[in-house]
Amino acid sequence: MKKKILVVVFLLITLGIGIFIGLNIRKNDSIEKVKIIEMDNNEEIYPSKIMDKPESSPMDKVITDSAVKEEKETGKDSEVNEIIKETLFNGSSKLAILIDDTGSSLALAKEFRDLNMPLSFAILPYLAKSREVNKLLSESGYKVLLHLPMEGSDKAVNENTKNLLKTTLTKEEIYDIFNKALENVGPVSGFNNHMGSVFTSSEEGMGTVLEFAKNRGLFYIDSKTTSKSKGYRMAKNMEIPSAECMHFIDNSKAVVDIEKELKRAVEIAHKKGRAVVIGHFHKNMVEALKNSQEMLAKSNVKLVFVDEILE
Repeated sequence: MKKKILVVVFLLITLGIGIFIGLNIRKNDSIEKVKIIEMDNNEEIYPSKIMDKPESSPMDKVITDSAVKEEKETGKDSEVNEIIKETLFNGSSKLAILIDDTGSSLALAKEFRDLNMPLSFAILPYLAKSREVNKLLSESGYKVLLHLPMEGSDKAVNENTKNLLKTTLTKEEIYDIFNKALENVGPVSGFNNHMGSVFTSSEEGMGTVLEFAKNRGLFYIDSKTTSKSKGYRMAKNMEIPSAECMHFIDNSKAVVDIEKELKRAVEIAHKKGRAVVIGHFHKNMVEALKNSQEMLAKSNVKLVFVDEILE
């Protein structure tokens, strides 16, 4: 009898221990399931938050690059330099768009005019409508320059360009060509070089041209058709108001490509504080500028005439 009682007690104790262990296992399993569910929920929510974030603007990359650079240099977390922040956000960055090779069509000039954007135009002398286009754009409030042909690296193009400035010309000949180009185009306040990879690399040639320009009160924009150009540096040394092209926006004349280059121009203006970029006188440029008006308006870059960023 005693043996039966002991067996029953033993079985009851064993059963109790089993139930206790089972309850604990179930509890722990429930806790783990809760943890897994919470992690899964977080993983589902986090990507959706990223998707809701607006697409990054060109400024985001500038800010990020600046912050990373500063952190690497100081070895600790730090805010973006206040000067950079001011340049990026208070609208002080300036962008000037200069349209080269202007003068072949009065109708096309009207299309550019009707964009109502602060564009600047460099007019080639001796084109069919050079003087008329100058008059139209000047009277409409646009900034107009002389696009002065200078010797480039392509001999065939040089030979087919009327009244081209060459490094072999005398001072008197250069003065005469410059003066005739001004007379052909009409009143302008400045000039830039058309072609000129050879001529702008010549200190003697550019010295003569800039001396004439200074006497006439003209500013100079270096089109920078070659990295060897001495124009901008010499103009500054001669205390002639000047600037240099930092980017060409229509090496490809496809509208979509020009639009991309305009965004690149905005990035350059933000990084440098001011920038001159050059495009050309054609219908796709009108279309790209029209399509980019909203982007430019939201870019926090001030679009200006070229004479507003001279140094």
